[in-house]
Amino acid sequence: MIITPTTYSIAAVVSGFQDDAERGVRGLDGGLDIRPAYQREFVYDQKQQTAVIDTVMRSLPLNTMYWVRSIDADTGEERFEVLDGQQRTISICRFVTGGFSIADRHGAIATFAGLPADVQKKILDYELQVYVCEGSDSERLEWFRTINVAGEKLTEQELRNANYPGRWLSDAKRFFSRPGGPADDISSGLVRASAIRQELLEKALAWISANQGLGDLTEYMALHAGDANASELKTYWRTLTEWVDQYFLPASGLRDKPMLGVDWGRLYNEHGGRRDLDQDQIRAEVARLMADGEVQKKSGIYEYVLRGSGLDAQSLRLLSLRAFSESDKATMYAAQDGRCAAPQWTGHDPDEHFERAGMHADHVIPWSKGGRTELPNGQMLCAACNLEKKDKVGY
Repeated sequence: MIITPTTYSIAAVVSGFQDDAERGVRGLDGGLDIRPAYQREFVYDQKQQTAVIDTVMRSLPLNTMYWVRSIDADTGEERFEVLDGQQRTISICRFVTGGFSIADRHGAIATFAGLPADVQKKILDYELQVYVCEGSDSERLEWFRTINVAGEKLTEQELRNANYPGRWLSDAKRFFSRPGGPADDISSGLVRASAIRQELLEKALAWISANQGLGDLTEYMALHAGDANASELKTYWRTLTEWVDQYFLPASGLRDKPMLGVDWGRLYNEHGGRRDLDQDQIRAEVARLMADGEVQKKSGIYEYVLRGSGLDAQSLRLLSLRAFSESDKATMYAAQDGRCAAPQWTGHDPDEHFERAGMHADHVIPWSKGGRTELPNGQMLCAACNLEKKDKVGY
């Protein structure tokens, strides 16, 4: 890779600045692609943006930026894309074009337009130090990964994006990677993931990869990197969220808090094609279990119901049913004087004495038959009787 040091004034870079969901982020009168497809979204907060502007206003040097130079195959014009320095570049462009204001050293709020003319000129004349790089795509992307080792750590998905630039990735990022964007909006209350740090895109890719039986999400990205758009991925996401709402949206019309963070992709991949699911029956069962104080893990209700509300131990673990406290166990053990309350389950001697550590708290009336976790409905059983009862009666 050939790397040539040069400078560009802020005035030149900001000229023609646009930040458009469809056309991208560009400067230098359209000649600089500030956010190529492999770049992360804009993540600087107000404090970080202000620090950039403060550095410029004090004529202190910003870290060197890296641009990639290329020649447009159709027009023969020189083009650049930002390899490193996107966050600083956008911060500068946003400030100069009125995107945000700063507090000056006296605490007064200042916009670029409100600054004295000489200060504006000082900012616009500021020279950005740029290394212009020329090389193959593989060299460019390897250099991108190298220079991003330092600074704010890239997420795994941000690094993956560097390997699959193109129209497919650009379309996927427009849908999944913008706060308040289409995917962020329809996923609200269902998925605990950040759009801006590519977590939402990563989640979608992982789920659709599993749906298609692929090894991992990078395999899906490799298969589709050359596509004209990400319509398949977007359709999958919309269909998944519509399926969740079809069967699990409560009567209030608002997604319940327990829905957030459920592994909906796995559940949809396993059950989305079923034709035996009854919407009314499922919603009624979910509502009943949500109101049941014995169920401690509300987020497990959805999978439990999809499994058929079974009483096997694996299904019941999804609900994390309320258990007797240690105090309750001690009270029941003392009342029974260390004897098993139901020896008939295995036929052992009713007077046989057991150490407390070897006994289990049990519901006289199982949860499945309406029993509650209360002392009057509790008893201590030896391990063998408890296991035998579970096998025959259920919880």
